[in-house]
Amino acid sequence: MNDFNTIPDYGLSWLEASGDHSDIVLSTRVRLARNLQGHAFGARARVNDRQAVLAISKRFLHVPKV
Repeated sequence: MNDFNTIPDYGLSWLEASGDHSDIVLSTRVRLARNLQGHAFGARARVNDRQAVLAISKRFLHVPKV
């Protein structure tokens, strides 16, 4: 059994799982494939590699300001 008290909620009250719709679960994930030839990815990427990948990605994605 999982102890959800150990997971930080970052102010997300829906993690309390209380209320009329507490039996509903929403699950999502995002997968970023490593298909940008010539750019390091993940832990091997340096700051300039990450900035280049971000700049390329922003041309194709709308990223709202948080």
